Amino acid sequence: MRLFVGIPIPDDLRRKIYGVYRVLEDVQGVKTVEEENLHITLKFIGEFPEHRLQDVFNALSKIRYHPIDIEISGLGAFPSLSSPRVVWAGIGRGHEEVTHLAKAVERALEPMGVRPEARPFHPHVTLARVKRPCGIVHQFLERNKNIAFGTFTARCFVLFKSTLTSSGPIYTELARFPAEEL
Repeated sequence: MRLFVGIPIPDDLRRKIYGVYRVLEDVQGVKTVEEENLHITLKFIGEFPEHRLQDVFNALSKIRYHPIDIEISGLGAFPSLSSPRVVWAGIGRGHEEVTHLAKAVERALEPMGVRPEARPFHPHVTLARVKRPCGIVHQFLERNKNIAFGTFTARCFVLFKSTLTSSGPIYTELARFPAEEL
């Protein structure tokens, strides 16, 4: 089964974010992320044996953290604005705390054979994947690079199963791991 760990985004904030980037839906060579799939990825696990799922639950349940106030703001692209392949919304306030949580998740999963990420962690919300960069994408990024979407308090992170289909991935929540209230 294909797994990842992420922070869910509240419905109202997802709607607001989607309302901005949906203009890219009809751009040829751009595949937008469905509104219901917006999240902050902490760790992509990939294919993992179902019979070892309890090990993942146990490891993630040992992570201790407090609620995180998160601001979603600004747009960017990987690998760069001039050559966008992934369009994303950034994390302003809460960036450091989300990064620490992602590192804790990675450390918890490493003993199970989940490889650490080679690239530095950059918390974000993926909005679209770009197969063929074009002027519309560049204009969109330039026009919205400083946009402020809003804030929320992350009170949990989630283990998701990702099922790939011809119409896009379907994310299923397998378990929630709540923060320790202050």
